[in-house]
Amino acid sequence: MKKNEGMLGSLLAALPVILFAAVSILTVRLHYYFRPMTQFGAIGQYNNTQLTDFFAYYKMVVIVAGAVMALIMMAVRYVMGIKRSPLEKGFKQRVKEKDPAALALVCVGAYLFFVLLSFVFSKYKTFAWLGWNDRFEGTLTLFAYMIVLVYLMVCVRDPRTAKLILIGMGIAVLLLGIVGYYQASGKDLFRTVWGQKLIVPDLKLTDGRTAWEAIDQLAEEGKMIYSIEFRPGVVYQTLYNINYVPFYLSAVLPVIALCFIGACDRDVRMKDGLRALMISALLVLFAFVLYNFFCANSASGYFGLVTMFLLGLIVFRRNIIKWLKPLLALALVTALIMGILWSRWYPELKQKLFTESETAVSGIIDGAYGLEPSDFENKPASVKPWIDYVETGEDYVAFSINGNELFMNYIGGGVAFTDSDDEYVRVYMHDEENKIYSFMDERFHDYITFQFIEESGRYRFATYKRNWDFIFTEYTALFEAPSGKLITLGKVDKWGFEGRYNLGSGRGYIWSRSIPMLKDTIFIGHGADTFCAYFPNDDYAGKYSFSRFGHLDSRFNLIYDKPHDMYLQTAINTGITSLIAQLGIFFFYFRDSLKTGFGFGKKRRESGAEAETSKAKIPGKGSGLGILRYAAAGCFLGVASFLAVGLFNDSSVSTAPFFYAVLGLGFAINAMIREEEAQNG
Repeated sequence: MKKNEGMLGSLLAALPVILFAAVSILTVRLHYYFRPMTQFGAIGQYNNTQLTDFFAYYKMVVIVAGAVMALIMMAVRYVMGIKRSPLEKGFKQRVKEKDPAALALVCVGAYLFFVLLSFVFSKYKTFAWLGWNDRFEGTLTLFAYMIVLVYLMVCVRDPRTAKLILIGMGIAVLLLGIVGYYQASGKDLFRTVWGQKLIVPDLKLTDGRTAWEAIDQLAEEGKMIYSIEFRPGVVYQTLYNINYVPFYLSAVLPVIALCFIGACDRDVRMKDGLRALMISALLVLFAFVLYNFFCANSASGYFGLVTMFLLGLIVFRRNIIKWLKPLLALALVTALIMGILWSRWYPELKQKLFTESETAVSGIIDGAYGLEPSDFENKPASVKPWIDYVETGEDYVAFSINGNELFMNYIGGGVAFTDSDDEYVRVYMHDEENKIYSFMDERFHDYITFQFIEESGRYRFATYKRNWDFIFTEYTALFEAPSGKLITLGKVDKWGFEGRYNLGSGRGYIWSRSIPMLKDTIFIGHGADTFCAYFPNDDYAGKYSFSRFGHLDSRFNLIYDKPHDMYLQTAINTGITSLIAQLGIFFFYFRDSLKTGFGFGKKRRESGAEAETSKAKIPGKGSGLGILRYAAAGCFLGVASFLAVGLFNDSSVSTAPFFYAVLGLGFAINAMIREEEAQNG
């Protein structure tokens, strides 16, 4: 392998990746922007076209800046004729030879092609280019991910550069860990006056004050200039969402753990003082990261830990005895952290594993005629029903209550109620003061009432803790959404997860509505980060039905802007074909890593003077790759862990840069290992 580049050259080569991954994740800054949101009917929370963002927009800006810098570096290398990467020599031949890294680059090209195609044909180009509100992971950002990934694969071939990138990312993880530690202690940086001034520019407000003056005045009243959704003591670091913390840390933990094992390996040559410092620093960092991981209270990350552990046992089973002491140290630290934080992670995990399934109440009883109000045990609308759908038509509103259809028919200025057999459903007035009617039918009495509000012309149905207001126009019945907008409602396509909608904090419901969307995105998607524009956010029946009693309002008003599955996210936004290409990148990375084997266990049989002269060529013996081999193994487990957690979380500007940096480093170090072994014969 060729000698290291100079320190300045290595630092310049590492800078784009450090900016892309380490600096971006630390970035939090207020951004005002405008979006044409009035075109979306049900998305009422974005009625105001002027919006604010703290955690995503400037992350996107820094990510793109890192990608631009990487493009410049690649252009400079090309102009100067610097061709260090094996992929730059005989690329077509390597593809023919089915070289995993070369085939991964082909998949990158295919992925970008379908991303671009999805943007070109997108109905919402403004969002497809920059991304959805509070997310900003549009076409521009996806291209930035791939540019930096290619840069790492093609240009980073200097061990010192790889180490500088790892150090930069490690510092970012440490700083985030400090922020998370204080958040867990109830001392959130972003709830303090100086912390808010750090992320809010001192702009002139409409009332004549500056933003910082407003921060000071609000602090005296015990308020903040912006709202933080999370209760004190919850760790979200700088990532906007508690789920993102264990998501990105699932890619980080294995790298730290394997580097710690590498530092303990005496075959990796380094000075004793440096070794002791690295061992101590990495063990402390590992404990710090674990502390943040469990304090985030997100059960999806535990699946990544299990994946990392099981895959590590399988792939590195022959090294376990050799690594026994450092592994025991890591296990001891893990047990200690889990013991200290038992009250945080165990209830969350127990709730997710043993969540009760909701069930639809059937209760279909015929022959309800002849009943009197006194015959009913429960009060009207006192029992929460399962509402399969609510539908508005030209002259009717339909509810499906526990599988029984109830129609309100608009007839000449009045209404009549019928069931699915077109039989009339009798009503009686149970609240004369407010003129509220109940249904003289056991299929509907306990679950729904009706009221006409003359002042506003509203036809109001009431179910347990929820009013449903409708008006009749010249053309059709319209539902008044929580935003105040009048929209039509209809049956929603759904697939699977019946009785499991609350799986994973409502993921079962989201997936049941997201999977049918795939039929429209087989070849190309709707455009990067446009999921929210196409998800049936007007499915108020579904939101109401699967919501638990304590979350009726929050679920009913919630706008779903992501599918909570990075694979569904890709398939819907940029097409199933782009997902296949993306999976190809991951597949060829795993194949490349397993083919390389990280150089563990390889020995050279030499004797005498030959062994003495080639001593520096033995893996780990002064080659410059010693600990990087362990880092490569950590990247392998980190990528696998991240992809496992990706089944329950979405890609975002808060997590994806770290992942693609780890993935690219894995490719880069694998190439260094092959080059070194080729030189060693």
